Amino acid sequence: DTTTSPVEAGLGFVVSPARRHCGDFPGAARISAELATGSARRRVGLRPEGRQPVRAGAQLLFGGRSVGHISSGGFGSSVGAPIAMGYVEVSLATPGQPLTAVAHGREHLLRVVAMPFTPHRYHRPPTGV
Repeated sequence: DTTTSPVEAGLGFVVSPARRHCGDFPGAARISAELATGSARRRVGLRPEGRQPVRAGAQLLFGGRSVGHISSGGFGSSVGAPIAMGYVEVSLATPGQPLTAVAHGREHLLRVVAMPFTPHRYHRPPTGV
């Protein structure tokens, strides 16, 4: 959405070094500052416990306080379980971190997981062949 920067989303690489240097792109002040000092939140993978998917818009809680939100969620057929992505405070973005999502008045336990959710299955040939 319009409140999320490429740095928060883990997409800082889309701003080329040449553009970073001259700083003539939309959102340059914010993006340059986040590239230099880091962002306040980060996009993470999430795995709900159980079989119930948690959808976009659910609030993420830690210790009873709001620490982020889910941006997308559903059933991951290649994983065989529900998966989600969301934005959380940087201090809580480590894999294994337990969080609680509140959706439709119910609480769902979930954990931060590394992305991608499944390993790549392509083979890269050795260089120089």
